Amino acid sequence: MLPLTFGRGAPGTRKQQSHWVTVFDSYRENTLGQDLQTPFSCHDLLSFLDSHFQPSLARGKSKPVPSSTTLSGAVKILIEYGQFQWPDFLWTKQNAAHLATFVSNLIRDGRLHSGTWHEKTWIGFVTVSRMIRGYLQYNIDNGTGS
Repeated sequence: MLPLTFGRGAPGTRKQQSHWVTVFDSYRENTLGQDLQTPFSCHDLLSFLDSHFQPSLARGKSKPVPSSTTLSGAVKILIEYGQFQWPDFLWTKQNAAHLATFVSNLIRDGRLHSGTWHEKTWIGFVTVSRMIRGYLQYNIDNGTGS
């Protein structure tokens, strides 16, 4: 059988998968002092997420904390990586419950953002006035749809 490496999907997806696997493996090896030939545990994953998901990970100038969807994507990739890499890797319902509680605590503590986040955009009066005048003029010139 051909030697396979973990990753699938579009190039951007593969890049994201490679990023999370590389960062997690580095954490396991350098911080936890683990051998990468053995599967990781739920505790290892939660320890990694706790140390990695800090406000500095947030994207955007004014975004205060990372999003829960970023964390969910990372967890999904790392669980799939575990299932791909080790035949005896097991992600149980108890592990999923621990993860859900962990994420809930991060959201409660303000270290993770739940839902959608948009940077505030201020529109001035002149901009809104021009948009409305343009809309009305277009409908006067071309008629309305109904």
